[in-house]
Amino acid sequence: MPTELKEQNTLQQSIFNAVINQHSSKSEAVDALVKLLAIGKSSLYRKINNQSSLKPNEIVLIAEQYNFSLDEMIYGSNNRYLFNHVSGLFDFLNNEYAASIHNLQAIAAQKGQATIHYSGAEFPIFHLCHYPEIIHFKKCMMSRINQPNSATKYQLINFDEITRQEREFYLEIAQLYEQLPSVELWDSLALAPIIEQIRYSYEIGILEADDVEMLIGLLNRLLNRLEKMLQNGSKSFDADNRNFEAYHNLIPSANWIYIVKGPSIQFVQSVLDSPNVLSSSSLRLVDSVLEGFQAYRRQSQLISAAGEIQRNQLFNNYRQYLDRFSRRFEDMAF
Repeated sequence: MPTELKEQNTLQQSIFNAVINQHSSKSEAVDALVKLLAIGKSSLYRKINNQSSLKPNEIVLIAEQYNFSLDEMIYGSNNRYLFNHVSGLFDFLNNEYAASIHNLQAIAAQKGQATIHYSGAEFPIFHLCHYPEIIHFKKCMMSRINQPNSATKYQLINFDEITRQEREFYLEIAQLYEQLPSVELWDSLALAPIIEQIRYSYEIGILEADDVEMLIGLLNRLLNRLEKMLQNGSKSFDADNRNFEAYHNLIPSANWIYIVKGPSIQFVQSVLDSPNVLSSSSLRLVDSVLEGFQAYRRQSQLISAAGEIQRNQLFNNYRQYLDRFSRRFEDMAF
């Protein structure tokens, strides 16, 4: 028997043993698995007898249903984890629209019981989806990073390429995110990455002066929108629907972390080497990363709702940074 199949069957047998141990009898376990996997008994028995292999999605279904750790089962240790590798932080902008919508819809289906926790050097990408031109600019920049030798590397960024379908998609993302409760940790230099990308793009000639001014105007609108949301503690500006809690930490964030936890959904994503991301649905890992997030939050300043003084200071800093760049750009352009 090939080594790979032998390893798969060893894991497979461990999975079936773990399931059977949670039932009063093997026949009861078989009936439950037939229903869970939506397959016939003969197909299931072939898998139990190692005559065929469980599919990856079947393994995930069983692990989630019976709440056991594949990490520990595979590695024999509780400090090693299985990850999915996502090539590109903005993968949901690169023709994976349905996956992104499904992700946020799954969180929304938790009816407010699942909370998003975010910490990063930039604002969450979802807030930017109200401004398709900003998203398009970041998408173009990421494609140049991912394909440094591409023939399009030095082509002018064309905002007329944004289609009506893309605009509708970005708006749907933004509106979905507004429904979801989130706790966010923002960096003092949250605007710096995109401003430096704009500066660099203009200097190498792939961004026209009019487009730089347009992006500066949109970033000002973004700051106004975010500040209004924070004042109300609500992404929909409704003080009776408080679903937005944000903090500012004076220590620059070295990590980009996105955590979701609810009754029937949990996962964590973290930057490996931007724009590449590792993601895991391990509850133990989610809890571990969330514990670190909460420790960082406790050392941060509240800027939503009652945190008015800290909020005003932070947004003054954001606007001063943007104004300094705007003045520098005027000197460059003229």
